[in-house]
Amino acid sequence: MPGHPTSLTKSNAAPTKAKHHSFAIIKRTKLCVLEQVPLRFVKFVLDVSGSMVNHFDVLLKAVKAFIKNLNGDDRIGIVLFSTNVRSVLRYVPKKNFSREKLMEVVKEQSHSSTALYDAVIETIKQLPEDLEALRHYTTGSIHTYVAVLTDGADNASTSSAKDAVDTVRGISLPDVHVITMGVNIGNFSPQLKELCHNGTYIAEDGDPAQAIPRALGGLWKQIFLREETLLQVRGCDPRSSLNASCSKDMRVSLQNHLEHIGIQAKHVHKQPTATHPCLKYGPCMFGDSCTYKSLPGDMCVPFLKGKCKYAANCKYSHEAAATPRG
Repeated sequence: MPGHPTSLTKSNAAPTKAKHHSFAIIKRTKLCVLEQVPLRFVKFVLDVSGSMVNHFDVLLKAVKAFIKNLNGDDRIGIVLFSTNVRSVLRYVPKKNFSREKLMEVVKEQSHSSTALYDAVIETIKQLPEDLEALRHYTTGSIHTYVAVLTDGADNASTSSAKDAVDTVRGISLPDVHVITMGVNIGNFSPQLKELCHNGTYIAEDGDPAQAIPRALGGLWKQIFLREETLLQVRGCDPRSSLNASCSKDMRVSLQNHLEHIGIQAKHVHKQPTATHPCLKYGPCMFGDSCTYKSLPGDMCVPFLKGKCKYAANCKYSHEAAATPRG
């Protein structure tokens, strides 16, 4: 059984078998109950080629903000690609992520070219071994998300586009999703769409300082809505009102998932700050790049997204002009 292949952590100890104890807060009939949810394994495949060199800090901040919203038992992986492909983290806890240490590796790995197809193929070929190792952490199911982010067309792979597409289409492992994200990608969008598997292509244009966090926000939305659908199939509604029997950490965790994608939950909000209305729902995934940062703190974020179902009865303000995130 392999240890943790990682360039960023000191420990390579073999994992101990443990149950996965992450829970979703749901409402079945009139009771607020806890239900076990699958362990998430999010494997980022990140473009660090020359065209991304001025955006490394934005990229890693966005990834860190995304990882912060994962459950403590979830696992992450990081694959970097430019001219070559480098697997930096494999199936490690989110606490092992260090933006500062990863930045050093990113700068070492950065070259002018983009070997996207090689990176996708290598990442997918690693998945059986990754998932076998993760079985030592959970007795339940594992939802795997391969998240590919790039800002340019492939120009360095030894593999062809067909090789990459065939590898993606040949995935037979259960609950594996490949989601591609293109930032200012232009005419390369069709090729990225072809690389998706059980997921939807995310395209973001404009200033990378905002487009990259928006892309990661779109990734989170796909993950959450996919899991929400599974709960609803079992007769649950995770958007139901939450009550005081749920712990504060659990309520804050769930409302982060809900509010950042424009879904309202009741009775979990913090006191509004003077500005940045997102903060009353918890930490903002977009941070200083958030389009809403300068708006009054009592603004209704779902209203700004055109999704507030309370209309005139909403306890938050609908006065400011809506400014969509893209």
